[in-house]
Amino acid sequence: MSYGFGSEPRHWPGQAVDLDAIIGRLRSLGRELERQRETEQERFDQQEEERARMARSGELGEDWRRIQSRIDAGQTTIMDVLSGADRSPEARHLREQAERNMRSLRSQWREQQRSGRTDTPLDQMDEIRDSQGR
Repeated sequence: MSYGFGSEPRHWPGQAVDLDAIIGRLRSLGRELERQRETEQERFDQQEEERARMARSGELGEDWRRIQSRIDAGQTTIMDVLSGADRSPEARHLREQAERNMRSLRSQWREQQRSGRTDTPLDQMDEIRDSQGR
């Protein structure tokens, strides 16, 4: 009995199993997952570029403009800002704003659940983002 890949299909009593077909299917699924990952990464990168552009121009406020300037200079990262590793006043302000936004989102979500609505604040945010072409 050979266990090499690419050999004849192997069968067990009572079962017709083609390991080569299974392996081929797994490889195909792996390629598809990689394509999806690449597509999502490209989308994320585009959104991040847009956020950075808006931050640089001041469209997101002075705190974001200062943070983006420091990101561009290699002095901090988004992860540092969000995690608390960046202890600058503007990073602290952005974290506080994010916390307020999350509390509001949770409150809206609870209210929608009580009222029987099936969409969520995240659905609504997606609709707004889609309508703005982002």
